[in-house]
Amino acid sequence: MSAVKGNKTEASRELGIGLKTLYRKLKL
Repeated sequence: MSAVKGNKTEASRELGIGLKTLYRKLKL
């Protein structure tokens, strides 16, 4: 269970970073 939770957190973090990068690119 802990491993799954950790994976989910990492995926969410990567998603957030990706969204921020996309937002910046779109703004530019």
